[in-house]
Amino acid sequence: MNSSIHRLLFGLALCTPALAQNFVYDQPPAPNGGTLRASQLWIDPTGQNDSDNDAIAWEDFVLAQDTVLTHVRWWGESAPSLGFEISFFHQDPGTIAVQPDIVQAGSGPITQALITNFTQALVSGSLYVFEADLPEPVFCAANTRYFVSIVGRMPLSYTQWRWAQSYSGTSGTFWWQRGLHMYFMLADNRAVSLASAWGALVGTAFCPGTGNCPCGNDGQVGLGCDNSTGEGAVLVATGSASASADDLLLQTLSLPRNQSCLTFASASFTAGAPFFDGRRCLAGPISRFTVKNSGSSGVVSHGPGLSSYSMAHFYGANQFLAGRTLGFQTWYRDPSGPCARLTNVSSGRSVTFTP
Repeated sequence: MNSSIHRLLFGLALCTPALAQNFVYDQPPAPNGGTLRASQLWIDPTGQNDSDNDAIAWEDFVLAQDTVLTHVRWWGESAPSLGFEISFFHQDPGTIAVQPDIVQAGSGPITQALITNFTQALVSGSLYVFEADLPEPVFCAANTRYFVSIVGRMPLSYTQWRWAQSYSGTSGTFWWQRGLHMYFMLADNRAVSLASAWGALVGTAFCPGTGNCPCGNDGQVGLGCDNSTGEGAVLVATGSASASADDLLLQTLSLPRNQSCLTFASASFTAGAPFFDGRRCLAGPISRFTVKNSGSSGVVSHGPGLSSYSMAHFYGANQFLAGRTLGFQTWYRDPSGPCARLTNVSSGRSVTFTP
């Protein structure tokens, strides 16, 4: 699975992170950090060498609702001068064991970010708490196992950053150390909390890419058919379903970067048939929002103000009226897509409007 490191251009910040973060998962630290586990990589300035001291820890988590993560809090030793690397992973589909998707050909992180813009505060002794906004939102489907890894970036070999323990959690920590040439399942869990600034999602997901994708490019739970990023695009809705409040926000994530995207709506649903590299589960009459570019983040947004827009620009059957259920999907360009058909379609979201 392809991924890229999104480099933030800011140095270490001691200001407060963005407000309105709602913590949806919380594993607080054990007293004084408990059993701390090494999780660091030596960043050789020559780019030539690795260190036998290199280690990575992964912590698994499951969320009760479909959620878009935007913020992470974690505990450990004082921050390394080169910052942190935070990555999210799917469960390895080839095993029922608690293991991130890192073994099979084409596996790898959902997203990976170099974090140098974070807060750091002393908790007690040598234990610190850190917080950071993610440079890109991460969609997690309900009742599905994911993993997060937090790795300190070290300027010198044979130096460590250690991640604190939490007494919460049930599965332990998946762990690797280069010098031991092995993966381990440790009994203790890591201290981490996950938050979202997006709020609860509105509506119901439909048209997943977990079957009937055109060239076997079936996606992960909750996502559309896989695209050139190694993920499938997912359309989510936030705000409310109130037509009069007119605050619905439609956002599509995990899109190929810098590509044209067309979000469309219909009151007519179908079982879904292959459509270019994806599946389209809406039939005519189709109404369209304006074309947008996914930019460097791979995200496109429409709204608020969509209710008013629909009354002025949509077919009557697709206008946002109380009691009406509409479906939304995003059709997007993907020149390097897995089926070589140049475009793909996101998963869908249906919304039943209220007054």
